[in-house]
Amino acid sequence: MAGNCSWVDHVELMQVIEKPMDLGTIRNKMEAKDGSGYKHVQEICDDVRLVFSNAMTYNQEGTDVHVMAKTLSEKFEDKWKTALEHKVIEEVKVAIVNSYKDCK
Repeated sequence: MAGNCSWVDHVELMQVIEKPMDLGTIRNKMEAKDGSGYKHVQEICDDVRLVFSNAMTYNQEGTDVHVMAKTLSEKFEDKWKTALEHKVIEEVKVAIVNSYKDCK
């Protein structure tokens, strides 16, 4: 998590946020070619939600960062429902079919 944060700010953040996540890490995991990246779309969704949740937890309600995180979270959820949620449903269907095949 790069930016204009001091070491003291980073320590304080780590005391408040249990599982840090940032968009740069998400991008790196999406682009990973070594098998360490995301395996399913739902994992990306969960991490994006975590970014916004962490921002709203760490920054007081009414601050610019909190308001922007809430706004972006709402926009993400709208896009998720219209563009990506069906992808997760298809992944689950494929996983169920594959697990059934493995049982035979």
